[in-house]
Amino acid sequence: MIDELCELIQGEDGLLVELRMDLVFNEEKYQRIVELLDKLIAEWRRVDAIPKKAVLAIVDLMNDLVGGNRFLSEEESIRLEDASLEIDIRVYLYEESLKILFDDGYIDETIFTKCIELKDYYLKVEDDLQAANINDSEDLKHIIALSDEIRALLYM
Repeated sequence: MIDELCELIQGEDGLLVELRMDLVFNEEKYQRIVELLDKLIAEWRRVDAIPKKAVLAIVDLMNDLVGGNRFLSEEESIRLEDASLEIDIRVYLYEESLKILFDDGYIDETIFTKCIELKDYYLKVEDDLQAANINDSEDLKHIIALSDEIRALLYM
C-alpha cells in the first residue's frame, strides 16, 4: 500500500506531476490517496511507526497543496486548499501525534481533547462539506469554532 500511495503522489503519472506539469488536480487520484492514507494510518497506529518513504511523500503532497496554485482557477485553487486541510487533519490530528505533544508537555488535556473532537467531527461531516454551500454551512462554522477554541487555549 505504501508503494501505491507514493506512486499516486510522486510517480510519473502521480497527482503532483499532473498538478505541476498539466495544471490539473485529479480528484480520482486524490480520493484514492485519502483512502490509502486512512488505511495506512490505522496500520501505523498498530505498529507505532510511519515509514520514512511515506512521510516524505505526504510532506511533498502537503507542501504542493497548501496555498492553492496561482495558475489554476479560483475554484480549483480553493479545492487544493481544501485538500490540504483534509490531509492536515488526518496527519496532524492523528491521536498518536497529539499524545506525543501531550506527553512532552506542549499541550494540555483540554487541547488534546478539543483536537480529537475537531478531527472526529471533521471526518464525520467531510462529505457534507464538499457538497454544501460552504459559506452557509453550520458544520464549517462548528469546525471554525473548535479551531478558534484550540487556538485560544494554545495562546493563553
